[in-house]
Amino acid sequence: MTRPRYCTTSNRPPRPGTRRNRPSPEALEPRLCLATGQALADGVDALAMGDVNGDRVVDIVVAGRQGGHYVVTIYDGVGTQDKSSRTGSEVLPLATLTDPLGKGVGPLSVAVGDFSGDGVSELAIAATAGGEAQVATYRFQLPAGASPIDQPVTAVPLAAAFVPPGFGSATGLSLAAADMDGNGADELIVGSVGAGPANLDQLSFSSAGGWQLEKSISLPDGMGGVSLSAGQLTGPGVPDIAAINQSNGQVAVYMGKT
Repeated sequence: MTRPRYCTTSNRPPRPGTRRNRPSPEALEPRLCLATGQALADGVDALAMGDVNGDRVVDIVVAGRQGGHYVVTIYDGVGTQDKSSRTGSEVLPLATLTDPLGKGVGPLSVAVGDFSGDGVSELAIAATAGGEAQVATYRFQLPAGASPIDQPVTAVPLAAAFVPPGFGSATGLSLAAADMDGNGADELIVGSVGAGPANLDQLSFSSAGGWQLEKSISLPDGMGGVSLSAGQLTGPGVPDIAAINQSNGQVAVYMGKT
């Protein structure tokens, strides 16, 4: 299997009038090329990033297809020295989940966040089409006493797979993660990709009660079938949710707690 590798970068100087700490978009170069080779020969469907092994470096989660299976692979963000290159690094797989929602259920959407508030990221997976509109969530375990550097991890269910409230009729789900209420743990945001309710669910996790609905956010009239993302759009320290209608490009932004 061909392993993905960090791209080597050139030493060319910045363009005239461009400061090194404020590069123009045209001058940006790839620092990491994820060439999955035969691992996902039939295509990649989704990407997410988070620190799943606790080494304080983000890892890369890739959802894709191979030989009739839907596969989620987590690649180590640190990597190790590539002996075939003086400047490159091999990106090692830390864990692989094959058909996490059942054989033939996919394509998959993924979100990574610190849902338990322990400082390490967990993974949420849903299907964007077909099958039951359920979400599966996982945490990752290191071997006892092992250093997290370059160490493979074992995926363990964070909670039982579930269908978000009101989404039983959805034909696919989009996912995002962010700490919307500022309590130190990320919330999971769920929306319908195709047919389904015209709203978003914001869910929180607790080890005692599992996944609970925090709030339901209504989408604008006529806006359904969305793709989701979350991040700081309107101010430092305040995450927001961005939802885009996949059929007409309409965007709605919702601010988190200030």
